[in-house]
Amino acid sequence: MAARKTTDAVIYCGPGIANVPLRTFDVFRGIPGNVSQEIEKCPAIALLLVPVPELQQTRNALAVKGSAANIAYQEIKRYKEGR
Repeated sequence: MAARKTTDAVIYCGPGIANVPLRTFDVFRGIPGNVSQEIEKCPAIALLLVPVPELQQTRNALAVKGSAANIAYQEIKRYKEGR
């Protein structure tokens, strides 16, 4: 999945990835180059970069086992553990 190209603020709802650096709840206007490079390696990251107004909805979805957000979160965790 290609990185979302936007000037609207997005917030990252996934687990932190220290060497990127990418932390839970980091807010961006547009996607920084280092994050775009990481999305190429782990496309699930893009699924958890959501518009700020969707934060609570995404957090609720993260708690639902089997939801798209929950699956993406687990995929990112496996990715960062395998680095």
